[in-house]
Amino acid sequence: MVDLFTTLAIIVADRNSRLSSSVDLSLSYLAATDPGEEMTISAVCNKVGRSMAFATAEVRVGDRLVVTAKHTKFVTDRTIEIAD
Repeated sequence: MVDLFTTLAIIVADRNSRLSSSVDLSLSYLAATDPGEEMTISAVCNKVGRSMAFATAEVRVGDRLVVTAKHTKFVTDRTIEIAD
């Protein structure tokens, strides 16, 4: 799930909506959760450059931080085309 949300954050931040491919995805599990607990994921694009993009994310259960993540992506010259 984290990779999806960080990728979406990068797509939104990239003015050209370029295609990308993961180079590194790192997750730190800080606490356990129980099955069925509702989680909130927040993702932020920290930087989009010419060929690399960087994003971070947090997963929370209520106010409790349970996962932190860092995602690095290679950004291509090709753009995402959305059909009407």
